[in-house]
Formats: sequence, C-alpha cells, structure tokens
Amino acid sequence: MEHGQTENNLRSKNRSVRSSTNPKRNKNKTRSSSHSWRSNHQQDGVSGNRNRGGGSSSASPSTRVHPMGRGRSSNSNSCSKHNKNNTINYNRPYRIGFKKLEEFLNEEPDQLIVKLLSASAGFSELIHSPNLSPDYIVLIMKVISRMSESTFTSNKTKILEKATPDDFLNQLTQFIINLPLQNTNEQRRAQYFWNDQDAFFKNVNNYCDMILTLSPTTALEILKKLLKASLIVIQHFNISTDTGNMMKKIEEKLITYEEEFLSRYRRKDIVTDEDESEPPDDFRSISLYPLPAEITNRTKAFVRKNIIEGAYRNVDHYLDIQFRLLREDFVKPLREGICDYKENKKIQNIRIYQNVTVLGPYMVNSICGVLIQLPMKNSTEFKRKIENSRRFMFGSLVCFTSNNFRSLTFGKIIDRKPELLHKGQLVIGFDAGVYEIDFEPQYLMIESSVYFEPYYHVLKALQQLREENFPMRKFIIEVNNETQRPRYLPPSTPPSSDYDSDSYERVIEMPRTKRMEVDCAKLNQAQYKAYQSAMIPIML
Repeated sequence: MEHGQTENNLRSKNRSVRSSTNPKRNKNKTRSSSHSWRSNHQQDGVSGNRNRGGGSSSASPSTRVHPMGRGRSSNSNSCSKHNKNNTINYNRPYRIGFKKLEEFLNEEPDQLIVKLLSASAGFSELIHSPNLSPDYIVLIMKVISRMSESTFTSNKTKILEKATPDDFLNQLTQFIINLPLQNTNEQRRAQYFWNDQDAFFKNVNNYCDMILTLSPTTALEILKKLLKASLIVIQHFNISTDTGNMMKKIEEKLITYEEEFLSRYRRKDIVTDEDESEPPDDFRSISLYPLPAEITNRTKAFVRKNIIEGAYRNVDHYLDIQFRLLREDFVKPLREGICDYKENKKIQNIRIYQNVTVLGPYMVNSICGVLIQLPMKNSTEFKRKIENSRRFMFGSLVCFTSNNFRSLTFGKIIDRKPELLHKGQLVIGFDAGVYEIDFEPQYLMIESSVYFEPYYHVLKALQQLREENFPMRKFIIEVNNETQRPRYLPPSTPPSSDYDSDSYERVIEMPRTKRMEVDCAKLNQAQYKAYQSAMIPIML
C-alpha cells in the first residue's frame, strides 16, 4: 500500500514537472489567467495593456491595477516586472479603457474636461496608440466633441495638444477614406459609426472647428487632408444638409486664414518698394519671443531697410524699423535651423536635445522656473566641456515641443549651476503670459546659437520709448546737425578759443556762501577744483 502511494506521488510530481517545462501548456495557462485578469479589470476602465498598439497583455493574475493605472504587485515575493536593479517598475504606461471612455460621455462638458485632465496620461497613451479599433476612433471623436462645449478655454487647449498627434490624425483620415469600401465584417467592427453616421461627421466638424478656433496655425498644418477626405466621403452617405454645410464653412474658414497668413508673413512679388509700405501691425504689440508660425515655416518677416541718409518720418518710424531689424536678426537663424531640421538637412544655428523631461518647479532669485533633465552622456570629459562651453549660457533662448512643432513653448535659461549641469539639469524661466508647459511628456528642446539675452533687453527698451521721452530726437530722427550754444553762455558772448596755457593756470576766486561751505565741506582738494571748474562758467 505504501509502495503504491509512493509511486502515485512520484507520478504526480513528474506530471507537474513536465507541465512546468512544457511551453505549450504554460502558454495556455498564461493565456487563460491573463484573459480572466483583463476581463475583470476592463470593467474599471483599465485595459491592463502595456502596449500602445492595443496588443494582448501578459500580466499575471497577482498584479493589481493601481487607481492611477500603474501596476502594483500584490505578492511581495513575485519575481515578475523587475528591472536590472531587482526593483518593481511602477511607471508603466497605461491608457484609458473603452468602458471608462464611455462613462465620460455621461458627464457635463466642464466636468468631462476636468476628468480628462486628471487622466491626461491615460488619454495621451490612448490617443498615441498606433492601432486603434474603428469603434475606439468614433468614441474618441464623440468625447472630444462633447468636450468642445466646455467653457474652460485654457483646459481645452491643453487637451487639444494631446488630441492632435500625427498617428491619430492619420488613423482618423484613413478610417474616413475606407468607410465606403468596408465589407460586412468591417462594418461589424465599426458599429458606433454605422449606428449614427451623421453624428460621427458632426463630431468631426466640432473637432476641426475647435482646432481652427483655438490654434489656427495648427489647423493650417493638419486639417487640410482630413477635411478634404471628409467632404468627398460624405457624398456616399445619407448625411444631413446642415452637417455638410458646416463642413464646407470650416473649409472656407481654413482657406481664409491661410490667405491671411500668407499675406502677413510672406512678401508679395508685386511689391517693388516695401520700404515705403506701412507695417502690418504695431511693433509694441509684437512678442519679444518668436511666434511658432514664423519659425516653423520659411516665411519672410516684414522688415524695412535702415535709413543711412536722410531723416526718418517720426519717432515711431525709426523705432519700428530698428525693432523689426533687430528682432529678425535673432529670429532668422532659429527659423532656418528648425526648418532644416524638419527637412532633414544639415543643421546650423541651433542645437537639438531629444527626450528632455520636466522635473518640476524651481525657484531662482525669487523667479519661478522649471527644472529640466537633459539626456546627458556619462562621460566626465563631455560634461566638463559642456560646463566650459558657450552652451546653456544664462539668458540663452530655448523652445520645447512635444508634438512635432505644432505647438511651441519658449523660455530662456535662468540658472546653469555647475552642480546642476553636472547632473544634466537646467532651470528654464518663462516670460509673463508665456508659461504654459505640461510636466508629463518628453520634449524636443531647441537651443538657439544666437545669444538672446541682450536682444531681449534692447527690444524691450525700444517698445517702451515714446515720442515724448525719446532722447536726442533732433539729431537721430531729424538728422539736424546745427548746434546751439549752451544755455550757460550769454547770447552776447562771441564764440572764442583761447589755447594760451597761462589761462589754464588762472584761478578765479568764487564767492563763498554758507550753503557752499556746507556743500564743499566733505570735498578734497581735487574734488573742490573740479567743482569750481563746473561752477565758474555759470557764474560769469
């Protein structure tokens, strides 16, 4: 009996060993366990998927979903999800699940946008997924359209920056183009669209109109293809007249803005003497920092030649010419460098730093900035060269983009302490009204090789000058070289020159008063003689 029990135990152990070493059996077990784990947690709006593309997850049943979407192991002895240092990675990317996105539609627009911002990392991960299902695309458009009704303009802009990546726009455009060609199986996978075709195109209209309203420059770059595809495709569906007319109006608005953009930033061939034309805007309203539209395209700014012979019309004429010439002097190299980078040409005038992250706020001399982390090399020699080079100088202009230059944030370096620079960290300050940077994404940072700090202060001073406080107007503006005698010379005194050395030795005694004695009490002999030399002409 004991021999039979022992034999049965050995057999069961052998079976367990074989099953643990059999990849097919383990694979099936893993699939079933991970499937049950995903199905349990998808009800909470978290798909348990670590892949951007929506592939299957291999997370173990012992992994518990953190409320913020990060995986936390419920078993302290678990050996999965460890990195090289044998520590658990809590910073896994996650994305908003389908059910959770559906629940967002039940919220009011203002409350919806708050929830999207609180889950911005999950929404960003979702919107960047390269293989979204058709129903996911339709649902995302529905959520964004609902969000467009919110009154929180600044928050809408933040969400919009996340909702316009190239991969999502390409998927949306391709989905619309393929709609008339879908077979029965494909239509079954896009039930959200086929259940209400008109609503989908209304949502597309709201999406495009919101981009055009909040960021017309971005709309100019990304909406042409989407609108053109939509206008062609809606002819194959039973779409309401209002929806079609609204889409045409958006296209007309886009064309109008494009014409205004070209007329403002590009020179017209018919203009033969631009130096005599009036400026398109008041130079005092121009931002000292570059605008995204003027450095991401090879546009020519409105500038007029400096007048080297003759007078200026007035003070504003002089200030406008000098301001625009000086501003273009540092903007042009930055524009050429960024355009060369976008066109994959040899880069000049700028330095590119990829995968830059924002660590958090940082105070420098009562100025609030942000601390950024650069992907520095480990070489000590490289770090030493950086510290002793002209890179990252105080006041250097830098700009950040996380969406391929559709939006840019400008700032300047306000601290480069060696101890920070050794760790690959810098402090960036932003001008009033310019500070608007998200701490979550990784950025592409561009540093201009033109030193920005002196330009900034001179341009700011030019904007503050007015007709009434402009110095030496007679000589600079009117170019009047006729000199008038100083006020301390009486009108009857003829101009004369006496180079007799004896005259310089002559000492003229000044009448001393009590007030003068008080003023001169603390003067030494050299200071008193200088005081006499200044006062004698006035007293003659």
